[in-house]
Amino acid sequence: MTLNKKLASMIAVLWIGLILIGGFGAWQNRASMISDRRDQLTALIDQGNHIVAHYYALAQQHTISEADAKKQALDMLAAMRYGKDGYISINDSQPVMLMHPFKQEPVGLKDQVGVLREAISSFALPG
Repeated sequence: MTLNKKLASMIAVLWIGLILIGGFGAWQNRASMISDRRDQLTALIDQGNHIVAHYYALAQQHTISEADAKKQALDMLAAMRYGKDGYISINDSQPVMLMHPFKQEPVGLKDQVGVLREAISSFALPG
């Protein structure tokens, strides 16, 4: 093998190594970002559950009416955000939209096509 071929093969091996290292680093970065996003969403869901439980307890103790408890809980949930532009919306089990923080038009409407139900079932854990 000539010197030029040896150098070219060494350079090719170096480039392949650099590409593999870069790809692995990008994959790890993506996994870390997904994990961070999952942690943010978990914290947001926990916070939302605490808000709902608080207003449910107030309604059960007859401190406020059930209608006021629902309204105040939905108002608190509407103000919650995650990341730069993330928000939550609330649907019941039918699924009828109960709250959307920006759009009032879909509130009270049922998902007739089943898009939301399909999306929820795709994320549901077995068992």
